[in-house]
Amino acid sequence: MLLKHKLLSIPDSCQKIWRYIDLTKYLDLLITGELHFSNPNQFDDPYDTSISAYFRENNLPTFILKTFHDIFMRGNIHINCWHLNEEESAALWKIYMKSDEGIAIQSSIGRLIQVIEKADRGIYLGKVNYENVTDIVRKIESSLSIVTSAQIEMITNKRKSFQHEQEVRIFVLESEKLGLSTTERVKIDINTLIENVYVNPKAPSWVYETIKSVSKKYGLKANVIHSKLYSIR
Repeated sequence: MLLKHKLLSIPDSCQKIWRYIDLTKYLDLLITGELHFSNPNQFDDPYDTSISAYFRENNLPTFILKTFHDIFMRGNIHINCWHLNEEESAALWKIYMKSDEGIAIQSSIGRLIQVIEKADRGIYLGKVNYENVTDIVRKIESSLSIVTSAQIEMITNKRKSFQHEQEVRIFVLESEKLGLSTTERVKIDINTLIENVYVNPKAPSWVYETIKSVSKKYGLKANVIHSKLYSIR
C-alpha cells in the first residue's frame, strides 16, 4: 500500500526511473520476486539519514540526544533507490557497476506505484531533494518533535554533492521494532514493475544472451536490451 505524507514529492507517473544493479541482485529479483530494501547504515554516505552527522558540531548532551535518535530512527529505516531520468546514465553505469555484467532495470513512477499498492505493507515514495547542509539541518530541526516527519526529512534530503544521483526513494519505516536487520524484502510482481531491462553496454554478447535467456526462463515479459550507449547508430 502506498503511504502518503505532506513532506513527500511524487514525480509524474509517466516519468522513467532506473535501478542499476549487479547480476547477482538481478537474479535474486527474478528468482524471489522481491524488492530488496537496505538499511542506510550500509550506505557509503555517513550523512545519509543520520541526525548525528549533521549535528556533530553541537555540544555533547545534544550530540548524545541526536545519536539516540539515530539508533531508534535510522535503524528502523529501509530504502530502495531509483534514478529519475528519461535516458540511460553513463555516469551511473560507471559508478554502480563493478563489472561489465551489470543491469539497468527501467520502470516508471506509475509502474512503481502499482506494485506498491499491491504490497503487503505500507511503503512511502518520494523524490530526494539536494540541499546545502544548513538547509538540511533547518529542515530536520523543525521536524524533530514528530518521529515520522523527522525520518522523512532525513530520507528525502541529501547534500548537493550527490545531486547527480537524481534519486527517487521508496522506503519502509518499522517503528514498532528496533531495526537490527540490515535488509527488508517486499514481494512484488516483476512484470508489473519492469518495462525494460538494459544489459551493460560493455558486456560481451554471450553475457547479454545469457541474461536474456535466464530472464525468459523466470517468466519476465519485458524486453531485454543490450545497451548501445557507446555504439554509433
